[in-house]
Amino acid sequence: MDDKRYTEIQEEVDVMAHFPQKGQCEPIRFRWEGRVYKPLKLIRAGYTLEGDRKIHQFSVEKKGTTFELLLDESNFRWKLARMSWQG
Repeated sequence: MDDKRYTEIQEEVDVMAHFPQKGQCEPIRFRWEGRVYKPLKLIRAGYTLEGDRKIHQFSVEKKGTTFELLLDESNFRWKLARMSWQG
């Protein structure tokens, strides 16, 4: 039985990212509620289109908790969309 718990966050966060090649992005760490989360393990990366905006999606993991980070390419603002963990 999957006992995964989710919390919607939807808050802007500060992110430090690595751009190893043109068109690639890897979040290294982020700050949320005064706490820095690092190092991060990249689980999945992709993007969606919302009208004319490209929103990059990153699932990263830190000590069993998965965070979904979003990067809005139109303004380069990062958002912590949600987090999940085993309950």
